[in-house]
Amino acid sequence: MNDGRECRICMIGDDEEELIQPCRCTTAYVHESCLQKWREENIDNERYNQCEICKADYLIRREFPKETFELEKTCSAFFPSFCIYIGYLLLGSLIIGFTDTITDVYSVTIMNHGYQDNKFINDLDSGDSFTWCLYYANYTSYLMCMIFSVYVTIGILMKVHRKKEYFKETLGKYVFYFLLSWNYFYNYLIFYKGMKRFDIYTIATAISCVINYVSIKNVLSLHNNTIKKLNTDNMESIISVRYNPLIEIPAIDDIV
Repeated sequence: MNDGRECRICMIGDDEEELIQPCRCTTAYVHESCLQKWREENIDNERYNQCEICKADYLIRREFPKETFELEKTCSAFFPSFCIYIGYLLLGSLIIGFTDTITDVYSVTIMNHGYQDNKFINDLDSGDSFTWCLYYANYTSYLMCMIFSVYVTIGILMKVHRKKEYFKETLGKYVFYFLLSWNYFYNYLIFYKGMKRFDIYTIATAISCVINYVSIKNVLSLHNNTIKKLNTDNMESIISVRYNPLIEIPAIDDIV
């Protein structure tokens, strides 16, 4: 029955679809379908979650809990640009290089499966200090990838609700990027031990630092896009509310 009310978006009454009152605006009525289309058009701003006039948040009923574990909010500050990433590599290289100096280059022992490789160390010494910088930069980038992987994995296991759907979208790519980040070992085993080409090994370490940066950025993007997709595919309905200015709380309409 049309009682004179109309949807403030499409300007049509409630003949075909019931009108709801989704916010504090006392004369605001909309079709839920119209409001959902409006929200989709404003998914990247505050209008997606609240009325642009009274600023009240919509009461939203979701089929699944909303996913909130977004890496961009916590990790973009650590990986905002390639230049700052290089700064982290230099700082890490200094710290690890100093630690290696007092532990008899123990990182090489780890890389060589528990055995010291004096020839490799001599080859690093035979070049200028730049070869050592590349070596430690590659080692640092590898450690950064491992720490990042542990952080992401723990966050997913603890904070993502729909893990099955999440891993269906991401697992294969995550495994690829994780294995790719072990290039610190691949370079040594393939180019130095296998091919016995120290020159190619040196070039590969420099390229690997770039590869690891790209891998981190791609994992960030993959995760955030997957979280966004899970929330987009999560069926939502807007609950009609009746705002009571005397008690300053929204009351949910009875739904029969």
